[in-house]
Amino acid sequence: MAEGDFVVEFVTFSDAGSFYQADPVNIADDAGNRLYFEACLLPQDQITFEADDSGFLQAFAGSDLGVQQGRILSGSSTKFLSVVTGAQFASLSTPLLTGSVENFKRLRSIGTVDEFSDSNRFIISTNKMEFVLTDEAPIPTNGIQRVQIEDVEGFFQDKRLAHLTNFQHLPPINRPTVDFPDGLPLGYYPRLGQQEIMTYEQLEADLIDRSWQTVEFRPTSRENNVVAQFFEAGSDALKKLDVIDFGSFLTKDEDRPEKRVFFVGKVFIDGTNVPTFVNLFTLVFE
Repeated sequence: MAEGDFVVEFVTFSDAGSFYQADPVNIADDAGNRLYFEACLLPQDQITFEADDSGFLQAFAGSDLGVQQGRILSGSSTKFLSVVTGAQFASLSTPLLTGSVENFKRLRSIGTVDEFSDSNRFIISTNKMEFVLTDEAPIPTNGIQRVQIEDVEGFFQDKRLAHLTNFQHLPPINRPTVDFPDGLPLGYYPRLGQQEIMTYEQLEADLIDRSWQTVEFRPTSRENNVVAQFFEAGSDALKKLDVIDFGSFLTKDEDRPEKRVFFVGKVFIDGTNVPTFVNLFTLVFE
């Protein structure tokens, strides 16, 4: 906030701390003479999990379980917290993550009921999916199945980021003149990164022969606003995966012409201290 980088994108209004009282004629009583307390931070104010640069989860205020460096701690504030491992870790990771949903419910957000919708519920067609990994799929035997992180394209070479201004190929040019309105390049600066993906058809071609599954939201709201978090659960630690918002594409699909694409994966730091994104799977919202 001190650097001016704090930008509010979404605002939620809640009346969880409000007090309503009607006057004798059944109108909301004037609240001007009441005593108010200053707004304070409550545990349910934290909806999303925070992670460090390695992806390990940090302390989460909305759960009775402790979290440190992605590890679940058992105990209480008055007793020593011990690290949970093994089968106990697997059984406690799910209620820890669902604490995010419970916090959202406890916010008691003010919303508008859609009078033209048959249902205000949000239901998905399936709550579990499995992908089978073999020697031939999803990476064929003639593909690159093993690679060193130093050999993977970094942020400034990755095609998944090439559409963003900060990662585009921008060779320096001279000032525009009357004869050269676009300016003359200062020299030959070849593109060192991958070619950016400009169309949805190019993205489909890049994902060809990959395993895929479909999840339907039925029913859902007309706005279809979705909040999602992605985690990797190991044997004794939880990591939050990184997400790249690839943007929206207009396609020739008559039923669902707009596609919103997200890449989900991990960020590694190579030997030259360059961050590298490794894509695990691709989400396409229609």
